[in-house]
Amino acid sequence: MIMRRSRFLPYILITILYLLIFGGLAIYFSLVFQSIESPATEARVTPPTQAQSGLTLLYQAILFAAVLCIVMTILLFKVSGRLVTRQIQRLNHILMSSKLEDINLVSSADQEEIRQLADTIESVIDDSRKRIAMLEREKKRLIDVIDHVPDGILVVGNEGELLFTNLAAQRLFDLDKTIRIGESLAKATRHHQIVELWRQARADGKIKSAVIELPARRITIQATCSPLDDYLPGSTIILLEDISRLRLLETVRRDFISNISHELRTPLASLKALTETLMDGALEDPSVSRHFLTQIDTEVDSLTLLVQELLELSRIESGKVPIHMNPHSAEELILPAVERLRLQAERNGLTIRVDIEPGIPHVSADQVRLQQVIVNLVHNAIKFTPPGGEVAVSAKHIDDSIVFAIRDTGTGIAQHDIPRIFERFYKADRSRSGGGTGLGLAIAKHLVEAHSGKIWVESQEGEGSTFYFSLPRTP
Repeated sequence: MIMRRSRFLPYILITILYLLIFGGLAIYFSLVFQSIESPATEARVTPPTQAQSGLTLLYQAILFAAVLCIVMTILLFKVSGRLVTRQIQRLNHILMSSKLEDINLVSSADQEEIRQLADTIESVIDDSRKRIAMLEREKKRLIDVIDHVPDGILVVGNEGELLFTNLAAQRLFDLDKTIRIGESLAKATRHHQIVELWRQARADGKIKSAVIELPARRITIQATCSPLDDYLPGSTIILLEDISRLRLLETVRRDFISNISHELRTPLASLKALTETLMDGALEDPSVSRHFLTQIDTEVDSLTLLVQELLELSRIESGKVPIHMNPHSAEELILPAVERLRLQAERNGLTIRVDIEPGIPHVSADQVRLQQVIVNLVHNAIKFTPPGGEVAVSAKHIDDSIVFAIRDTGTGIAQHDIPRIFERFYKADRSRSGGGTGLGLAIAKHLVEAHSGKIWVESQEGEGSTFYFSLPRTP
């Protein structure tokens, strides 16, 4: 009710004003015409003159009343307009000074029209709130998805400033510690090749790619730079794929081909030479031919062993070797393997010693396969330990695992060779590699891992080596 009074107040005031003015005029002219019709006491004026004088007064009064009405109407509407303007300014102030979620316009409006306008604005604002909330959820979901992408993503602006980075890129360059969004690409990556790749992509407007080494992180990345002119004019996206593992696999593959070629070339060349010598006439001499045939038999045995170990390793890696798990004590695993090699150790002038912790728990293992691991490691220790040295085999209970150790006092292994010592055909020192195939440690590694264990080595050149492998104890 108050709102309606406020709304119609100017019109009511104008109506009252008009009534007062024209009512006053009516009363005034009523009195004037009465005075004209009554006879004068002092002087007689002709009726036409009196009528003319009355009409002049009437015209003047009407003109004055019209001007007064117009002026008062303008003043009233100006006052009313100022009230409306003040309401609009108040709404504008609330819109400019309040947060989107705190805006309340309807309670600040006094007039019904302003309330309707405020209600409409609040409806639009409420719809905007919902849309912004939906966009925020979609943005968060998109960022979460991009952060789980394993490849690094950088979005770079036209001036080379960072617009966006995902977690993978932050890990590659430690961006979360040293850089902020808006900083330059050069400062973020600290690598001139990435910056140059971005410049080439911006200049040509085409996708550019390069393989880049990051020496500080010891990794290799495949960087692909693509302009985003169709979506974000002037911006560029850089994808960073860590290909270090692929490079390592390529190196291992090349080394495998090289190593197996080397391992096959020596016995095959020897066989070729022996057969050609026999064919050239040595076959006629019984003593020479027997010696050559013995050497051929040795080389064939070497090739046979190589093929057998390759097949064994292939079966182990593919999981086709059955593993029969049963509880076994450390003595059951170590002693038979050591006894098989004790005679070889004594022939080489070595002492072989066994040290098993008393009361050690059993392990769940395939006895035959674990003895194969111990035989490979002990045989390796005997081969690389000079006469007068010692090979010690031990087992200890540490936490929830049984740790086996094979220690020797041999030549040791260089530090740069240790990470690759369990690769197929890898030999730390070919001049002291003897007649081995280079597959024993690879087979040992896969067999230990098939038992849910792990294997590692500690070594210093000239001070010997210790090979460890651990197995979970029996619950």
